[in-house]
Amino acid sequence: MRSGRAMNEVLISLPCLSVRLTIASHVKYLDVPLHVNKELRLYHCVSDFVKAYAGLMKLVSTLFLFPLVQMTRTFLFIWIYMLPWVLVNDYGHKLPALVFMVFFITYGEFSTTSTWHSPTVVTHS
Repeated sequence: MRSGRAMNEVLISLPCLSVRLTIASHVKYLDVPLHVNKELRLYHCVSDFVKAYAGLMKLVSTLFLFPLVQMTRTFLFIWIYMLPWVLVNDYGHKLPALVFMVFFITYGEFSTTSTWHSPTVVTHS
């Protein structure tokens, strides 16, 4: 059985191989064949896509460090609780809406950062 990384490599390499074969067989299907520079540019675009995809997969598989998560939680809590004081000058007549907004943002922020803290733990709520 293949690992997740190997499966990702296969899943991206098969469509890219198909695109490269299509570019290579343009002589059969086009009335006027592509200029060599245009063909090379298409190959370059495909290789850029593969490099960008590999970079994204590397970013997705990188875990957050605990201090980074803690500092992000602290910053978000401070920002969320200061937000109504900033908005009260502009939206003072809608103060109950601001209170509910802070409640829902806090709830969403707490659930999001708890997922960041332990991404492999599945919680059923």
